[in-house]
Amino acid sequence: MVPPLPVDVVVLEPDDLPAALALLSRVWGLPPGTQFVELHMARALLLAGEPLLGAYHPGRAHDPDALVGASVGFVGTHPGGLHVHSHATGIDPVHQHAGVGAAMKRFQRAWALDRGIAEIRWTFDPLIARNAYFNLTKLGAVGAAYLPDVYGAMGDPVNGTDPSDRVEARWDLTAADGRPDPDLDALVAGGAEVILSLDGEVWRGTRLVPTLLACVPRDIVALRRTDPAAARRWRLAARDTIGRALDLGYGAVGATRDGWWVLQAGAGGAAGPGTGAAVGNEAE
Repeated sequence: MVPPLPVDVVVLEPDDLPAALALLSRVWGLPPGTQFVELHMARALLLAGEPLLGAYHPGRAHDPDALVGASVGFVGTHPGGLHVHSHATGIDPVHQHAGVGAAMKRFQRAWALDRGIAEIRWTFDPLIARNAYFNLTKLGAVGAAYLPDVYGAMGDPVNGTDPSDRVEARWDLTAADGRPDPDLDALVAGGAEVILSLDGEVWRGTRLVPTLLACVPRDIVALRRTDPAAARRWRLAARDTIGRALDLGYGAVGATRDGWWVLQAGAGGAAGPGTGAAVGNEAE
């Protein structure tokens, strides 16, 4: 267990941007001189008052040598009003899993609520188990929509050659923080169906039940390095199961540390499931 790292989270100033953008590029493994976000665009977002954030060692805010996390966000719109869209957050690999990301999300939350905004949205790769656990269980966001290949080819070391499928997380800032870790045995005993198993097998049933379970690899980033073809099969299996469930109105309402997703009927952003609908390939 990595001990928590105290940090000061602040809104970035223009002079902070080069170090923050370099950190994001380093986290995504981009070649030197390649920007994850272009400097001129980041400056424009700051001028517009958008939430570009930095996390620093305590008492050293705005010191580039003390920067451990950076986040780029902006205010977006949806039919119900406004939300903060958190585009990218990166934590120095030396300090990952030490609570820095949670501290940055708490600051984002306060920033949004101070402006009368009650929701934060962002996208994440459904195959990265640790991110699903953080987003759905630790924070308590809902995975509400599946976006196939939303960013196109990315080609960085984190994403590899996989299509850039993402799940949109929606975090209700007025709700209670976090959820208990899912009890998979209790869910199965209560009638939950497994639609994607640990060995990558896709469920072929034709009747959807209120609760669905899906498993993704514990470390897809390592699998992309060692077996890109297997990683791509997992991408398509997740699209065929988690993606279809979200399209049918299920919402992702929890995840375990080791890659199990919990999907609940009616908790997502699409229309509810129809009678006899299927999640597997047989629906094609």
